[in-house]
Amino acid sequence: MFRQGNRYFLLTSHKTSWERNDNVYYTAVSLAGPWEKQGVFCPAGTLTYNSQCSFVFMLPTEYGTVPMYLGDRWSFPKQADAATQVWLPITVSGDTITIPEYWEEWETSTVKPVMSSAAATPVAFASATPAEELTIPFTGRRLALGGITNRHSGYARVVLTNERDQPIQDSYVDFYNKVPSTGLRYMAPELVAGCYTLHIIVAGTHGVWQDKAGHIFGSDGDLVQVTGYQIDA
Repeated sequence: MFRQGNRYFLLTSHKTSWERNDNVYYTAVSLAGPWEKQGVFCPAGTLTYNSQCSFVFMLPTEYGTVPMYLGDRWSFPKQADAATQVWLPITVSGDTITIPEYWEEWETSTVKPVMSSAAATPVAFASATPAEELTIPFTGRRLALGGITNRHSGYARVVLTNERDQPIQDSYVDFYNKVPSTGLRYMAPELVAGCYTLHIIVAGTHGVWQDKAGHIFGSDGDLVQVTGYQIDA
């Protein structure tokens, strides 16, 4: 919940367990109500850009304070490794709020999307075979990995090693999304310029769970699809 002007805005998720859904919002001029349901604030069918609302942070910018949506992308059962968040600015007009577009990267001071100038290297890797691996050696400071997510996909183990083959980072990336999407799947930490290797290994597992009513949610496969990468030299 946040306040803008003389209105309160309450963002809520539907009861779909860890699954994404089209979140909705309510407005009121007093915390005591009455509260009026307004509808969705992201394009219908995007499932709030594959997330559930978590928090609204009031972000100071060049144009004043802008409410910033924080949404959880749960990743049961590997929450600690693979769960991520969506951070996007909210546009407020009267009693209407919207997040009309999904930005993978944006500048918080100007509230504008950032377009990478690095050339993308295409990759065509798609596998559901456990332990099958894609290896990407690179020279630079950071690598961004692109891929496809959908309801048939599972986990990839992603291991970043240095030139002596020593692990720097070892984690899981979830390629599952209820609504298919193509875009950024993994961003390496900022490194000292040097030679590194990224190992993307099909884990052969996927998230599937049920709520208290017995409804089944999650993926039906272990597919991992990588479409390309960009290197920050």
